[in-house]
Amino acid sequence: MSKYSIPSSKKSNRSAKLSQDDLRPNTTNNYRRPTDPVALMADANPNNFKTEERSRALRSLKNMCLDYPNKKIVWKDTEKKLTILRSAFSSEPESVRIEALGIIKNMSLDEYVRNAMYTDPEFKQRILDAIRIEESIAIRTEGYRIMANLSISKCNRIVMYDEACWNLINISSMAGSVEMKRNALKTMSYLTLELENQNRLWEEFDMRRLLLIGASSAQPQGVREYALKIISNLVLNPKLGIKLWKSIAGIKNILLENASIDNKIAVQEYALCAIANLATFSTNQEAMFTCEVTRKQLSISADIKRASCVRRQALRTFRLCSENNDIKILMGDLWRKEKESLRWLANGLKKQEPNDIRIESITTIANIAEHEPNRQPMWRTEWLRDVVLVACQPVALPGIPTKNTPAIEMQAVRALGLLTGVDMA
Repeated sequence: MSKYSIPSSKKSNRSAKLSQDDLRPNTTNNYRRPTDPVALMADANPNNFKTEERSRALRSLKNMCLDYPNKKIVWKDTEKKLTILRSAFSSEPESVRIEALGIIKNMSLDEYVRNAMYTDPEFKQRILDAIRIEESIAIRTEGYRIMANLSISKCNRIVMYDEACWNLINISSMAGSVEMKRNALKTMSYLTLELENQNRLWEEFDMRRLLLIGASSAQPQGVREYALKIISNLVLNPKLGIKLWKSIAGIKNILLENASIDNKIAVQEYALCAIANLATFSTNQEAMFTCEVTRKQLSISADIKRASCVRRQALRTFRLCSENNDIKILMGDLWRKEKESLRWLANGLKKQEPNDIRIESITTIANIAEHEPNRQPMWRTEWLRDVVLVACQPVALPGIPTKNTPAIEMQAVRALGLLTGVDMA
């Protein structure tokens, strides 16, 4: 017997011999702990009218399901599945339901179980019951955790959207815990990876309105993070992306407001990701770059003092805009008049920077240099010339250490050839 096991009195009724490890979450293989599985399931049985005993037994089973091998074992055990289903029924005591839903949540982390769970009518009904507005916050929180896990599987997304979209998106306008709202919008962020769901969401005016409410500054930043992630998914859809920046009232201001450095890094990243995704469409590029507020915010976000993930999205936006011939001219004009305002572009190419930032910077520089009148003022800028030359160092040159990658070297050589007028082929 485990040294942590709880001694049982001979006079007491037969009950599960639960170790301390069974009663608290951990990462060890609880399924092989010295417990009495028969007694455990007897305590968890819905015919047991001792609520506390049932909750305790279900909690032990929930903790066992933290271990990946046990998720599939429990899922394939008909007796245990039936006990879990009956314990998650809406007429059961809340303390029992929470533990049963916790078991379902832990099992749904396994891909095999996750793919099968939402196609099981009874499990699906228990999960949908748990996110009803009539339920308590505690029950709904567990329900939305399960939904977030299930939405990871592509095979579940269309059906889940059909059956739960309003519950998921409406959460932003309702009272509830931040975690509950986060998990609801996190679920929707997975569902909106599917093109069909993107179109259906945006066609519904009320759903669109609720999404923008979720991304507004009135919401906690943890909630806004996932609302912005949904928007960044939607704008990849060509039908939506070509018009969102200029045509939809409020979307531009919401994204710029969330990209501000006053927000947490995840909020800034997803706001800038949405802006960068919008910049993939030529109809938005000039409108973005000619807007002084947008350009200033992107320049601030691309500064060396910002987090890498934030800088990468800001630089990605500039790189996409620099593919537009009209913007190459505008960037050249800016270089001649206020080149110091573009120093962040050269800073992003320094060898101590992460490679994903360096490749965005050097590609942007090469794109600007494609416009011939830009080349002379750019090449005469010493701090730009120095970083371009360093980036041109061959990847495999004996005796000279370099952080360059083939992609960085290729773009740097391209930029050098354009700036000097020398054919580098």
